[in-house]
Amino acid sequence: MTFHWHNDHFSLPPGCTRLAFSEPTVNQAYITNDSRVVGLQFHPEYTIETVRFFAKEYGHEWQKDQYVAGKEAVLSKSEQIPETYWLMERLRNNMDREFG
Repeated sequence: MTFHWHNDHFSLPPGCTRLAFSEPTVNQAYITNDSRVVGLQFHPEYTIETVRFFAKEYGHEWQKDQYVAGKEAVLSKSEQIPETYWLMERLRNNMDREFG
């Protein structure tokens, strides 16, 4: 589980493999099969501090609906799940090693 703050959705481009999904957003991450492209729809770089910042500055936009829990619920849930900043670092390091 990681932080996701988008209501955008997209179809996978041709020649891609889905890596991650969620109930509201079927395409959360993908790679292309024949080139060096990675697409992410979530925020692996998140820390609880960034969630707090966005809640303070933009929480009014988090209108509760089927897939949006609302500002207070997002803050509460974010406090309970581990940060995933390590995932962004690992992705970046792997890309540097593979493509750099």
